[in-house]
Amino acid sequence: MDHYPHHTPNQNRVTALFGDHEQSFDLAGGTTLAQLAERLAGLAQQNHGWPVGIFVVFDTAPEVSIEAYPGATHRKAPAGQNR
Repeated sequence: MDHYPHHTPNQNRVTALFGDHEQSFDLAGGTTLAQLAERLAGLAQQNHGWPVGIFVVFDTAPEVSIEAYPGATHRKAPAGQNR
């Protein structure tokens, strides 16, 4: 079940909730917390106040390398899991 109606699979997405509306935007891979904070500060300025809630959805699992172990192969972690 998708709890985020504006969310597209395989996409990092941020949704900022304001008192009477929400605003969403894509989050590029490699974005730092400082860059995310700057983007949210811009939204706060446009909306004359900080969001009352923020949802961040990470949907793409990074390629995981486990070469340090003999016989290991490259594999992709299941979506929603970090290793």
